[in-house]
Amino acid sequence: MKVLNLNNTIKIFKAILLILIFSLCLYINRLLPVQSKDDLINFFNELTNYKNIDGIFVGVTVVISILCIPISWMKALGGIYFGVGRGFMYGLLAATISCGISFLIARFLGREVVNHLYNRFFKHKLSPKIRNCLEGRKDLSFTYIFLLRNMYFIPFALTNYLLGVTYISFKKYMLASFLGMIPGTFMYSYFFAKSLRIQENPTELILPIFFVGCYYVLVYILKKVLTQKSKVVCFEKE
Repeated sequence: MKVLNLNNTIKIFKAILLILIFSLCLYINRLLPVQSKDDLINFFNELTNYKNIDGIFVGVTVVISILCIPISWMKALGGIYFGVGRGFMYGLLAATISCGISFLIARFLGREVVNHLYNRFFKHKLSPKIRNCLEGRKDLSFTYIFLLRNMYFIPFALTNYLLGVTYISFKKYMLASFLGMIPGTFMYSYFFAKSLRIQENPTELILPIFFVGCYYVLVYILKKVLTQKSKVVCFEKE
């Protein structure tokens, strides 16, 4: 009887959490123009002189990531508004917080609920290549998670939730994710911070473009190396 009551209590908590997440989605959707990049940029333009703009930026980025809205352009926006240093720091902080929260939410909800939501709302929107990568996650080594964070075509938020229902430890997941997100976050911040000066001095973009090119070449090489070393590949079915 006690076990049955405990299971019912857990189910109630899961239902409450889902309701809270859904309510948060509706509230954020009404409060912020999160579906439009241009509108969101205008929103931050109006808050430029606000003393807590740093915290607002991090908070908004965390929330929209938890709601499975892409944050790569938020990292770019951070570079534009705050410069390379602060933009990189805020972008990395927001991404780290959001990936931890999403992971813990998924672990609490459980595999059945997360997989049901994934199959119902997201799977049909993804290409076969991305689906194979997300669904065929058999090798959860540190290197795999690190590399996964640098695969620009893989949805960041979905990865957080789907990894939350695997056997990987929270500590390893967070460390690999944090280190893996550093190159891409810096690249976005650096490139877009420098792009502001393109009209004054077009040569300012030469070095950022070089770094971006090297980054994507490195990601491509690492992907090939990991594919050859592991029979787990995120790009092949079992």
